[in-house]
Amino acid sequence: MDANTYFNNGRKSLCLATATNTSAIANCNNLYRRPPNKQNDYGVSLGGPVSIPRLYNGHERTFFFFSWEQFRQSTGGPVTSTVPTNAMRNGDFSALLTTSVITTNPCDGTPVYNGQIFDPATTRTVNGVQCRTAFPGNIIPAGRITSIAKNYLNYYPLPQVAGTFNNYTINQPYPITNTTYTVRIDNDLTARNKIFGSWTARQNTSQKNPRTLPDPVDPNQWNQNFVTHLFRFGLTTSVNAHVVNQLLVGFNRTNAKNFSVSAQGNINYAKQLGISNIDAVAFPLTTVGESIPVLNSGNNGDPVDNGLRFADTVSIEHGHHYFKIGGDYRHQQFLTFNGPIPRLTFARAQTAGTAATIATTNSGNGFASFLLGLPNSGSINVYSSQPRWLSAYWAVFLQDDYKVLPNLTLNLGLRYDVDLPRSESRNRTSNFSATAIDPASGKPGALIFGTTCNCNAKWIDAYYKDISPRLGFAYSPGAGNGKSVIRGSYSILYAPMFYADGGSQMNTGYKANAAFNSVNAFFTCLRSRGRLSSVYGSSASKSQLFRRSDRSL
Repeated sequence: MDANTYFNNGRKSLCLATATNTSAIANCNNLYRRPPNKQNDYGVSLGGPVSIPRLYNGHERTFFFFSWEQFRQSTGGPVTSTVPTNAMRNGDFSALLTTSVITTNPCDGTPVYNGQIFDPATTRTVNGVQCRTAFPGNIIPAGRITSIAKNYLNYYPLPQVAGTFNNYTINQPYPITNTTYTVRIDNDLTARNKIFGSWTARQNTSQKNPRTLPDPVDPNQWNQNFVTHLFRFGLTTSVNAHVVNQLLVGFNRTNAKNFSVSAQGNINYAKQLGISNIDAVAFPLTTVGESIPVLNSGNNGDPVDNGLRFADTVSIEHGHHYFKIGGDYRHQQFLTFNGPIPRLTFARAQTAGTAATIATTNSGNGFASFLLGLPNSGSINVYSSQPRWLSAYWAVFLQDDYKVLPNLTLNLGLRYDVDLPRSESRNRTSNFSATAIDPASGKPGALIFGTTCNCNAKWIDAYYKDISPRLGFAYSPGAGNGKSVIRGSYSILYAPMFYADGGSQMNTGYKANAAFNSVNAFFTCLRSRGRLSSVYGSSASKSQLFRRSDRSL
């Protein structure tokens, strides 16, 4: 069998040859189905005068333009990953056990083998070293596997081929649809006044990245709905033959909904799994290690960006001078609606042989710790209110295009910019102060809060010295015959302030972060006699906090 036949038909034929039932045959057909690879781009545009019979005749004064375009693409490909074997799902890790001795167990003096798992219920201290006794045969008794782990297993797909690594392949398309609309109206109010209004919208819906696992727990793919709205209004007024004023008003709005598949429904997956005190619709982001993919992508937010724009420019022609005088004002508002996502991490340390050799040995297994319900860490963020960031920018400028000679023009200008630092609409931010007194220690150095500090809650002063000169020239050698032009310019430009945190930081004290971590990377993060079902305590997270939070703009 040649390579082309093998990779295009042979693997499916071999799979079908070993299929033993209808489900296995369907799996072969799905596994080796060629994914669609299609791309289409189409649209329509239309423009002309506005005329309504017997009502309005705008042939000489009112015009419209409409455009619609859509881009669609569907592509995909097989992605291979690792899922727990049937034996591992039932607590049997004997296939991972090797004969390679890595250390000696101080608990009983027996060798510790590579891939060996140990019973956390047998933890004790011998000669100052914390150690455990191995599970006989490297098998967890069926009665020790928690009900939560069994519920989780319903979301892990079964392996498709033998082996403990790269034993699962999924082949699903991930489509992209990009739609753009534009509507514009131009109207001559009078001989000297012209107006226009326009609306442009763009919607980009996509499923990000190829799948690694089936929905609703795939870690690589999430649904994104990116929507942009641009509104513009303009008024051009000819004051006289030498003076023209242009006014522009705009409003921008963008939002990018990024939700994992599980976050889009209304299912409390944590409750279905048996984890109490969590009222979050997103599937718990669960990590077990051992090359097994994380469950869920962790996307559960909707950032919204609103902007107002005002700009006015007066153009004046006077002799050899062409002046432009104007101003620019921009108001920006940004906020992100974050939904809670429970997070659980399981590690091999909780089923490792000794605490002293966790970092240097390969004993223990994260999936074994998962079956026993012993997480290494857990956390969830809950916002009592969503931060709403406000910022403003304004500028004025003066420009003169001075025609000194028929073949020499100077461009002279000056711009003054003020970029005001962002602020939270209700000062719900915090920062560290080196001079504030810590009430606990009575020493300098404490966290202060914008709502109570009676201070500048922007945490930075505005800078009022952004003065930008503009110098340029255009020179045509040879008495300005127009065959060649030499141009040059010099300017100072001030970029707007950039906030790398995207508005998600500096809000300590205005959100709850229920986090639990192992105290020594050997024991579970659960408290004494704790169970995985109550890892988040009695009132760790209620997404009603999110649902009731301030979503006003």
